[in-house]
Amino acid sequence: MGGWREGRTHFAQGMLGVASIQNLKNIG
Repeated sequence: MGGWREGRTHFAQGMLGVASIQNLKNIG
């Protein structure tokens, strides 16, 4: 269960990355 929290953080960072890319596309 040690990697569970790391997996969640990586998943959250991935979602934030996708959202930021979509925002850049919308602004551009």
